Amino acid sequence: MAAAAQDTYFLDWRDARRVAGERNRIPITIAATGSQICYYDGDEAVPDAPPAMIHLPLDRIPEFFRCSDLRMPKAVCFPKRLQTEPAIRELTGRIRQGLCEAIERRRAETAVLVSRIRKGPAPAPDFDRPLWILLPTTRFTTVLQYASRGLARAFERLGHRVVYLIERDDMRWMTHLELLRAVHEFGPHIVIHLNRHLPEAIHPRTIEVSWWQDPVPQITRGQPLAWGPLELAYVIAREPFEGLIERTGLARERIGVQPLCIDAEVFHDRGGPPREEKVVFVGSSARRCLLRTPEEGRLIDALTPRILDGEPLVRRDIEEAAERCGVPPAHAYFKVHHYLIRDLPVRWLCGQSAVPVEVYGRFWDEDEVVAPFFRGEVPHGPAVAEIYRSARYALSCHSQLVQNQRLAEAAACGSIPIVFDCRYQAEPPFWEEQCLFFRTPGELVDSLHREAVTDPRRFQEHYSYEHFARRILAGARARWEAAMAEIP
Repeated sequence: MAAAAQDTYFLDWRDARRVAGERNRIPITIAATGSQICYYDGDEAVPDAPPAMIHLPLDRIPEFFRCSDLRMPKAVCFPKRLQTEPAIRELTGRIRQGLCEAIERRRAETAVLVSRIRKGPAPAPDFDRPLWILLPTTRFTTVLQYASRGLARAFERLGHRVVYLIERDDMRWMTHLELLRAVHEFGPHIVIHLNRHLPEAIHPRTIEVSWWQDPVPQITRGQPLAWGPLELAYVIAREPFEGLIERTGLARERIGVQPLCIDAEVFHDRGGPPREEKVVFVGSSARRCLLRTPEEGRLIDALTPRILDGEPLVRRDIEEAAERCGVPPAHAYFKVHHYLIRDLPVRWLCGQSAVPVEVYGRFWDEDEVVAPFFRGEVPHGPAVAEIYRSARYALSCHSQLVQNQRLAEAAACGSIPIVFDCRYQAEPPFWEEQCLFFRTPGELVDSLHREAVTDPRRFQEHYSYEHFARRILAGARARWEAAMAEIP
């Protein structure tokens, strides 16, 4: 297998042009890639160079990366004339020294900005006038960037001034320093993070709102976090997120439940071709979450028959099985169980012949059962909505949530959701008149012959970003008024 491409520094511009012309992609996360960056040395910039070909003389590295949000190179390419041990050692050392110097300069600027932000003046919010709201995110996520963008648009529709902070292109990375620069320049009244808590990046009188959608290490480690008096948290479901946040030190009364939202301007049932008698699934396989260890394999073998029998497995059941198999309990609950409840029903769906099936997302080409039904990756937004508007049924399978994003999007587009039945541990409402529930392969197939009420407008209103934005504003006002007497 060929080695994955890396952002590279080239000592010869000809090599940089050749590689830049290949338009290679480099892995950024499990599910996201970026354009390979080809930096090159030299006194002059090459005319008509491809966008990924960046002129960077060796002696300018420290200052360039102090200011730039472009990713730093991970490899060096030497031309044949310089492929001697002394030359490689000397030039590699100079490049490494330049990058280390850039990192130190960025650290120094970070410290200065943190001090200026926290000690400088902060605008007091007037909740009867437009507020300044900052929503930082990254393009290298599959859900969070769209959730942040949907929320940003909702605040704009409500008349507020919003900065939606995201990388300009896929050669950049949203670093902590870039966030601090934006906070310092913009001076927001409210900063809204998804899956993150960064009190050091805001003034003590700035309201921080965090919306937790995934069990990320910051809250699963169980270590205290520095929550201030003006901070609020929302979680997509009470279990397990409320307890995770509470264990980090935030009082339960400052934690609200907010399911994922949808953009009603995109996800609706108006227009499109006639609806077909078919079932669709939009979402990636969870197989890349697996560690593929023998212990994990034993856990999968132990849990699969119980899932096939329709047993309602709660967290205690998963963790007890994990301990017997030697798998970390958190990995078993959040990753292995998620994989089984995501990938098994998709395979069950592809194993029936009563109704045509279409599967969209990532990594399904690696599953021999699903691959014949796989239609490739589809960009979030209008393209997904068109898929749902074309199908009578849409599969929604989540190990902990009935109210997940795919259910809301599908139902808002008029498709009937066929939902894995985790009502025994999920947060209501369950939309029981609008959904068809299953827990076994037989129940899934039976669902394909049943009908349910379709009421797209109810889903559009319930899962509206605007509804959540108003809720944030009300919560922020209450928190501000309660906390002012406590802040010196």
